[in-house]
Amino acid sequence: MAEKHPYSPGGAGAITATVTQFRNALPTQISAETLKKLGIAPNNETYIINLLRFLTVIDAGGNKTPAASSAFTKDDEEFQKELGAMIEEAYAELFKLHQEKAWDLPESRKRPARTTLI
Repeated sequence: MAEKHPYSPGGAGAITATVTQFRNALPTQISAETLKKLGIAPNNETYIINLLRFLTVIDAGGNKTPAASSAFTKDDEEFQKELGAMIEEAYAELFKLHQEKAWDLPESRKRPARTTLI
């Protein structure tokens, strides 16, 4: 059975490194090769790519989306709001069920075993 939500087997570290790098410079196109060149998520690049697609940071072709172009260039407060909206949309079922409390759920309530969600 396929996972409904993408995850990173390396935990939040690779996700944090990706977001930090892309806050500095968001490439026009993002692929596993891009992540390899940046040293992000070694041997787990496809997990990060799947997560970026799920969150609509990139499209199916690996191109940055207009939403990502907007969010990643904003100051910290606006970035957090826009990325938060992208996360809420991607995880709409979780937020529909728990509403704003979804942000504060313990990890065991957010995900199946052995996965890491944002």
